[in-house]
Amino acid sequence: MTERESLVLEAASPEEALEAAAAKWYLEPEDLHVELVDEEKRFFGLLGKRTTYKVVPVFDRSFFLARNTLRKLLAKMEFDLEATLREDGVVDLAGPDKDLLLASNETMRSLEYVLNLMLREELQGQWIKLDSEGYRERRQQALATLALSAAEDALSRRRPVSLEPMTSWERRLIHVELKDRTDVETRSVGEEPLRRVVIWPKKSATSARGTVTYRFRNRK
Repeated sequence: MTERESLVLEAASPEEALEAAAAKWYLEPEDLHVELVDEEKRFFGLLGKRTTYKVVPVFDRSFFLARNTLRKLLAKMEFDLEATLREDGVVDLAGPDKDLLLASNETMRSLEYVLNLMLREELQGQWIKLDSEGYRERRQQALATLALSAAEDALSRRRPVSLEPMTSWERRLIHVELKDRTDVETRSVGEEPLRRVVIWPKKSATSARGTVTYRFRNRK
């Protein structure tokens, strides 16, 4: 990420400097950080002080652009959700309609894709991630558990196990979780939006058990 832009200006107080910078950048004062640059008296204090402040966005301004754009999208979609920026730069969604957002694993991913597509020029290669009160981490943990369970299922039954259709992000988590296993391998099969991961027991892991006839077992 490039160095964040800054604004140096004279103001009577830090609050005034924040208000001026927020108006110029179409941000909120709480989106900005202010620091004192210089303070000197004019004409031996007869005409007051001249105070210079440096104001810098807490995040790159493209993140705030994404947040504000997302707020407008949510309003048009009539979702009662508030978009806020976390310290890690992820836009977090919370509010009464959170369950509607998470009803399908695809909904938030699709919203994330549309947002980044809309702002692709302004983001200049950056990718804005969306989350909802820790959903991504919980989903990641659940998929890790599912991957390990399905791998053991494939080995015990000596046949491939097909998981439910998933987004590309979710499929990647399954592949990563099992990539170091020597007894199973993973493959993505099918076409979007029904593309899924199939977990195959490797021949070396089943050869001692005799000839194996593979039949798919759908794991949900």
